Amino acid sequence: MRRLACWAVVFCAGLAPPALAGPPFVTDDPEPTAKGHWEINTFTSGTVATGGSFEEAGVNASYGWSDDLELSTTVASAFSQAPGTPSVSGFSDVQLGAKYRFVHQADWGVDVALVPGLTLPTHSSLALGRDGVVPSLALQFQKDWGDWSVFGGGGCLFPHDTLSQDFCLLGGAVTWQIRPTLQLGAEVYHATPGARFGLHTTAVGVGAIYDLSERYHLLVSAGPGIQNVTMTDGMSWYMALQITI
Repeated sequence: MRRLACWAVVFCAGLAPPALAGPPFVTDDPEPTAKGHWEINTFTSGTVATGGSFEEAGVNASYGWSDDLELSTTVASAFSQAPGTPSVSGFSDVQLGAKYRFVHQADWGVDVALVPGLTLPTHSSLALGRDGVVPSLALQFQKDWGDWSVFGGGGCLFPHDTLSQDFCLLGGAVTWQIRPTLQLGAEVYHATPGARFGLHTTAVGVGAIYDLSERYHLLVSAGPGIQNVTMTDGMSWYMALQITI
């Protein structure tokens, strides 16, 4: 069981935790959900490496509390398969987060937001989450030029258990609003080891947001790992139907 837990923590560190992600990209941006509105993503995501995989399916909801403050939560089920161990399924940890934009492009030429979060354990399985509450903190930046946007930044998670160690995610992305209903983007990101004696992982990805209507939107992204791919990230993907209210 200890070997299974250690492998799962190493593997999950390469997934880019949802608390630090901006769907459909792993890299987040500093723009909060519009004031008084909801963004609800019914999603499925996963990472596959040699001999193993980790997949999630659930709901991520964010609410624009004010022009500069967003509150969010993520609830999901998960499936983990590690080399030499039985497959495990159950609930993954619950994510709670906020995004506070405190610098605006109109005044300073760039948007900047602080993104604190908490991960709450469900104790479903050591292969699907962590034993205790995990705080996180990120700082995100964005600059727009017409139909083009560049955003990125980084953040760290601070687990406190015998299997894990503090780890960070850094990334950058560029997007192009190629049509009024279609946005394309590409990103690169790096995660430090999330387990003791774990491995660094670096990956790239491409993504798209397609507006099916004013309320319904399709979000997709996928990309390969380019560092320690056999143990951390051979290929990752994300797909969601977003409902804006």
